[in-house]
Amino acid sequence: MDLLLGPLTSSMKVSLLSIRGTLSVNSLIVLLSIVELSHGEAIAIGCASFTFQYLWRTREKRDPVEVLFNLTNPNRWIPRALRQL
Repeated sequence: MDLLLGPLTSSMKVSLLSIRGTLSVNSLIVLLSIVELSHGEAIAIGCASFTFQYLWRTREKRDPVEVLFNLTNPNRWIPRALRQL
């Protein structure tokens, strides 16, 4: 269920009153998955969410190297976040 929730929320944005700009709901889902789920599940949700967010509603063709970069980002920072818990 969480694996579907991450990509579905990756296109949603929340406007914060005290901060200029928006926050992706996707970030909150990934943070919750880091706290509540196992290492592998959190990485799977992070990779799926950020890849979907990157590829969603694109007008221009995406570079495969950039897609690979977006897949490796959650693999780097999710384990670091898990070590901090």
